[in-house]
Amino acid sequence: ARTDIKYTVRHWQESLETTGATQFEGKYYKLFETETKYGTTGEQTNAVAKTYTGFTAQTITQQTISGGGNTVVNVLYNRNTYTLTLAKETGISAVTSAETSYLYGESVTVIATIENNYEFEKWTSSNSNLLADGITEQYSFTMPAGNITLTATAKIKQFMITIKKVGNGFVLDKYGQDMHQGESNT
Repeated sequence: ARTDIKYTVRHWQESLETTGATQFEGKYYKLFETETKYGTTGEQTNAVAKTYTGFTAQTITQQTISGGGNTVVNVLYNRNTYTLTLAKETGISAVTSAETSYLYGESVTVIATIENNYEFEKWTSSNSNLLADGITEQYSFTMPAGNITLTATAKIKQFMITIKKVGNGFVLDKYGQDMHQGESNT
């Protein structure tokens, strides 16, 4: 038997869309990488899974190597599912997202609802290496390869009030004390 027979290993990653994808076992995949290997006619292939961020290799079905060099082994990689946890601090009345878990690479939008007399500050990520902080109430991002907690924070609105004294009137501070020109009271 010949020991230099070529065979092909195709590495397929689960797709988030069906367009341009190939269906295997009820899921859609896109070809990510192809390898050429060599083996002996009549023996089993030796396809080995690779490591791809956000994906898990499925069981590989080795094939018998045919003499024609046209043997193909498909290696399927499913997208990992990660958890999104939302939290809120004072000044935020609600935080929402469509789901609590997402596939790696899936589009995500979170929304913070702000209470009266507060203004949105930011979404703080539990792991800035995976996902940056968000700076708007509605924050859209791609699900990273890891579980994430996003915490919405707000700050109390600051108001500047200028009072012009006319005549013999007076202004009291929050402690009932007389305020003088140029003083600040927070």
